[in-house]
Amino acid sequence: MKGRPITEPEFQRMLDATPDVVGKENAEAWQFYLRGMWWSGLRLSESLQLYWDRDRQDRLCIDFDLARPLLWIPAEFDKGKKDRVHPVAPGFVSHLQQVPAKDRTGPVFRFPGHRGALPRADWVSKFVCAIGQKADVVVDTDPHTSKKKYACLHDLRRSFGQRWQISYCRSN
Repeated sequence: MKGRPITEPEFQRMLDATPDVVGKENAEAWQFYLRGMWWSGLRLSESLQLYWDRDRQDRLCIDFDLARPLLWIPAEFDKGKKDRVHPVAPGFVSHLQQVPAKDRTGPVFRFPGHRGALPRADWVSKFVCAIGQKADVVVDTDPHTSKKKYACLHDLRRSFGQRWQISYCRSN
C-alpha cells in the first residue's frame, strides 16, 4: 500500500483536522509544517534538518541572499550522498516569506510540545498520519483485507511532484 497524491480539498481537510489532533495551541505551527511539505516536496528527514541560518556544511538551509532562493543540501543529508544545490519552488518561497526576516533563525519547522533537540522522524510522522486519519483522507485500500491507508507525509511529497509535473507540462 503505497498511497497516492492527495487533492487540494483533501489537503484542506487535513489542515482543518490539525487542531483536533495536536491541540488548538499547537495547530498553527503544525499547519505551517504541513503547508511547507505541500509546497516543497521535501522528504521528512530533509524537513527536520532544514535551517534558516546554519552553515551550509552543517545542515540543509535555504539561502535567501541570492536573486533566487536556493536549497543547499550537504552530502551527508542527501540520499545520493552528494552535495546539492536546488532552486526552491515558488510556492515554497512564498510560504517561507510569510515568516518575518527577524524570526528566520534556527530550524525552519518547529514543533510545539516537543522537548529537546530536533524531533525524531517517527514522532513527526505519527502526528501527520493521525491528521490524515482524522481528516479521513484515504490514499489506498488493501484489496484483500480492506484495510485503509490514510494520508501521510510521503503523500504530500507525491502531491507536490504531481502538481510540479503538471505545471511543467503546461509550460512546455
